[in-house]
Amino acid sequence: MNLIELFKAALFGVIEGITEWLPISSTGHMILFNEFMPLQVSKEFYSMFEV
Repeated sequence: MNLIELFKAALFGVIEGITEWLPISSTGHMILFNEFMPLQVSKEFYSMFEV
């Protein structure tokens, strides 16, 4: 995993952390964010990352 992917993963974590406490869909935000800044990882890794 290169530095850019690590930065994207950190952003995904921040988005998940913020939206988890709000009354909005955190998974929906993860899906939308992945459309704009996709992680270059396997499908299995991303599925585990979403959980």
